[in-house]
Amino acid sequence: MSKDKRKSPLAVAAGHLVGMRIVRVSYLSEEDAAAMGWSQRPIVIELSSGGYVYASCDDEGNDGGSLFGGGGPLGFWTGSPVSSEWWGEDNE
Repeated sequence: MSKDKRKSPLAVAAGHLVGMRIVRVSYLSEEDAAAMGWSQRPIVIELSSGGYVYASCDDEGNDGGSLFGGGGPLGFWTGSPVSSEWWGEDNE
């Protein structure tokens, strides 16, 4: 396939995210983390489309990663560490 017929990663992400509403924020389940071979359980953002977003430690998906954000009324924030056990939390 020629390069001009492929969508860029940004265009693909925008197609999945723009206009969506966040409906739930949780940790990746222990079962899903185990199935992926991950030792970390990152935060999962579930979307109104039924899709979801989560952080990986690298672009190959070798383990869970940290979320970062900034701007708005909250200013800068981070979702790390990525292990729910560190905080003593479980999904609500």
